[in-house]
Formats: sequence, C-alpha cells, structure tokens
Amino acid sequence: MKPKQIFISILAVLFVFPLMGTFAQQAANSGSIEVITTFDYPGTGNLTLPQKINERGDIVGEFIDPNGVTAGFVRFSDGSFSDPIVDPNDSLGFTEGRGINNSRTVVGDYIPPMATFTGFSCRAAPSQNTMFPAR
Repeated sequence: MKPKQIFISILAVLFVFPLMGTFAQQAANSGSIEVITTFDYPGTGNLTLPQKINERGDIVGEFIDPNGVTAGFVRFSDGSFSDPIVDPNDSLGFTEGRGINNSRTVVGDYIPPMATFTGFSCRAAPSQNTMFPAR
C-alpha cells in the first residue's frame, strides 16, 4: 500500500468510528416504547383484548369472562367503560368489538346459531353507557 492510501484509510477510520457510536445511540433511543396506560374490563377474571383506537382516544375491543363468554366493549377516553356489547342475535356467547371511528360507531362480528361470522355496527354513548344500533 502506498503511504497516501494508508493515510487516507487511517483518516477514514478515525472519522467513521465516532459516527458509528452516534448512530448506535440514536437507534437505541428511537425504538423506545412509552406505556400510556394499562386497563382491564371491569370484573374479576376477565381477559381484555383491545383492538382499535380512534383519534378521540376511545378504544374498542372484546373481553372473555371466566365462563368463556366473549363480549365487546368500549373504553372511552375519560376512562369509563361501556356495558358489554352483545349483538341481540348472538346466542353462542361470541361478540367481538373490532373497530371504532371518531363518531363512535363501533363495528364488530358475532356468530349466530348455525352460521358463520356476521358483522354488526352500533353507536357508543359514553354519557348513557349504552349502545344504540347504527343508522
């Protein structure tokens, strides 16, 4: 190797090593996760499965009670919960809340007797803690 090439190689190494430390430090910080809150649907022994969140901070999901019955729920941005969401045609105990928009229209699915998954939509009303069929 020529002296000029050796000198350029040494300069390159001296320049690159400090940068590698900077990038490695930034990469570690850029992948961090901040826990905003934790919650469970009210009741003893419920398995809570959140699914989606809207821009208001309302979260829709489902919970499974200790008897294995699945129902949907909304956790409103103020921390309150809806009553269990159970489609009126759900006779098998399996209703899931799967999505919520900014107007608090909830979509989900359930299994009616002798059928496959069927969709539903309803409106969430936090002040009344009730669900209304979507229009």
